[in-house]
Amino acid sequence: MTRSNLYVGIALSGLCFVFMLILFQIRGINLSSFTVSLTFLGCVYYGFCIVIGWIMLNRFSSGAFDRIPVIGFLLYVLIKFYASVFVGFFYTPFWLFKNVKNHFLKVGKEV
Repeated sequence: MTRSNLYVGIALSGLCFVFMLILFQIRGINLSSFTVSLTFLGCVYYGFCIVIGWIMLNRFSSGAFDRIPVIGFLLYVLIKFYASVFVGFFYTPFWLFKNVKNHFLKVGKEV
């Protein structure tokens, strides 16, 4: 994951969190600290699921979609967005485990 992907994940997490807080206010749900904390963690997870799922789907997509009309491209991006949420939801735990394990192995070799 590059630095720009990290910034996109943080931005998506923030947007999701703000959207959820607005939704809670509209529905009149009591915002206890536990509810806000749980909502924040869920939004961070989903924000990064989108980014990691998008990166995973980029491995399989070709450059053929670059030369389609604007409406087709918007549909492609919309479908890919929803697919990245689905793929990222299941792939993110494996990705996190792999990266954390590699980090600790690298730190262990330096010591």
